Amino acid sequence: MPYQGEFAQHRALKRLLEDDLVKALLSESKQREPGDGSLVLPYQAKVVPSAFEPRLVLAIDGGQMEIPLRNGYPGAEAGYVSVAGVLMDLRKLRELESEEFIDPSKFDEVESVQPASTVLPGCNVIYRNKGSARDSFRLAFHQSLRRCVFRRT
Repeated sequence: MPYQGEFAQHRALKRLLEDDLVKALLSESKQREPGDGSLVLPYQAKVVPSAFEPRLVLAIDGGQMEIPLRNGYPGAEAGYVSVAGVLMDLRKLRELESEEFIDPSKFDEVESVQPASTVLPGCNVIYRNKGSARDSFRLAFHQSLRRCVFRRT
């Protein structure tokens, strides 16, 4: 992180642009011009509106971070995973929409929030005496899924 008033020197970028392989690639490439026909749009399906109204909606968001470990093996690491899920009962929400003012305690019954954090063994980490890092990851992942349960109100 730079100090106040200090700016990056961009040496790595300059070195990359001066590389012969990069120059060769750029010399044989062209820039797309708008309307030149080289832009291929993905297939767009014709969607027919439906009267179906879902009962429940699940939203999930999360992130991960790798944690280097010192266990005597090179490249050993674990992954810290944080996930939050929100389950909303749309039928209950539709019932509350008819009211002029929704009572906050009733609205709390519409959603169920489940945060979950776990640490998963990664490269060169053996967990609970499993035979391999792969088996260790699978066990830890399975255990973390069993701890995460949505409770509908």
